[in-house]
Amino acid sequence: LVHDNGQGMEPEALRHAFDPFFSKRSKGTGLGLAITRQILDDHGGLVRASSEPEAGFTVRLDLPR
Repeated sequence: LVHDNGQGMEPEALRHAFDPFFSKRSKGTGLGLAITRQILDDHGGLVRASSEPEAGFTVRLDLPR
């Protein structure tokens, strides 16, 4: 579980959080979460994100044993 206390994401942006090249940052590449999802998929894992505006962003990584 990884959580920050930043500005969070609106629901519409959260739906695209794992899309390649989608970024809310002016200097972001939009590849970090897309690559993370691909790695977890390749290993039989699961990655989930949740967020609320002004309440931070949370990513949960589940890996098989």
